[in-house]
Amino acid sequence: MKFLTGKDYPWLCSQCQVRIDEAIQIVRLLVKEGPDQEWDEESPCEYVYDHSQFCGGHECVNIPEGYR
Repeated sequence: MKFLTGKDYPWLCSQCQVRIDEAIQIVRLLVKEGPDQEWDEESPCEYVYDHSQFCGGHECVNIPEGYR
């Protein structure tokens, strides 16, 4: 399964992008353990959000119009 990486979210700061990239490995392990769950290309981003690993907007800019 192919996941979106931090670079796919250009409005996020580099720290948040790295968190998403790191979460890809975790999500891949979770997919193997629970293949019956629903996984999609944004699962790493959702994992970071669910575990409160984003910077909280201190460094991130607003989502550009084309990405809404």
